[in-house]
Amino acid sequence: MPWLAICSVGIATCLLRVIPLLWPAGRVQRTSPRAAWLDALGPCLLTAMAATVVAPAFNEAAGHGALLPLGFGCFAVAGMMLAFRDPGWATLAGMAAWWISAGWL
Repeated sequence: MPWLAICSVGIATCLLRVIPLLWPAGRVQRTSPRAAWLDALGPCLLTAMAATVVAPAFNEAAGHGALLPLGFGCFAVAGMMLAFRDPGWATLAGMAAWWISAGWL
């Protein structure tokens, strides 16, 4: 099942990168509703894929009574992203917060 999610994310990412290259530049005006819709499509799809990955982790953690470490990890990620805007540091902070809180609880 994880391979299905990985493959679907890869295909969606590839399509999001290739379709704008194939789109004829002269046919779409930047003020048209379609251009605004296309601008919002990428972030919406990435958010949907992230929710698909994160939601089962929360459900599994809640079933095992380990929701607190997952919450600490997500809080650390959000804090680092707000402070530094660097996904690499945010990922490391989230992993460290989860590891430390899972060891203590």
